[in-house]
Amino acid sequence: MQKKFLLLISMLLLVAACQEKEALKPPPSKNYSQTATSQQEDFLYDLSISKPTFTEGKSIKITAKLTYVGQAQNVTIYHGGSPFLFNLQETTRNFEIPSVMDTPLITRILERNVPYEEVYTSGGVYDEFSEPKLVEFMKQTMKGHFPKGHYIVKGSTDFYTEDPNEQKTEYKPSATIEFNVQ
Repeated sequence: MQKKFLLLISMLLLVAACQEKEALKPPPSKNYSQTATSQQEDFLYDLSISKPTFTEGKSIKITAKLTYVGQAQNVTIYHGGSPFLFNLQETTRNFEIPSVMDTPLITRILERNVPYEEVYTSGGVYDEFSEPKLVEFMKQTMKGHFPKGHYIVKGSTDFYTEDPNEQKTEYKPSATIEFNVQ
């Protein structure tokens, strides 16, 4: 009986060790590229990164562009602090770096075929209940220093337009890219 109990405990420890090792593996890449574009009606959304691999400690430039391609000379859009959201996932540690948005309502006029562009600025969030590894990771990303790892950037826009009858049309085109830090 005691041998069976020890065998059972050994098997459980082995399974637990294998599961923890498996949890540290990054999910397989979907082979996202350095640039991605999506279109929703008269709006093109472009998300890009300057190169696929960076050295730890070097700056990383992620750019989002929104271009109005409709028939009118220009269009007015309404959005929060920015029309762009940058949500990052570090797949090696499985940490999320969410986009945080100011909530004022901003009006912006987009000229036809002239892209409006913004560059990602560092981000990250944590609280007193966050695990120490996450806190240290977020402190680094908030300073613009990405630790070694594989990152997926899920970029999107969030804005609306109004027609002359004040009917709102919402737009949320999105795109995904990836990069590595070594």
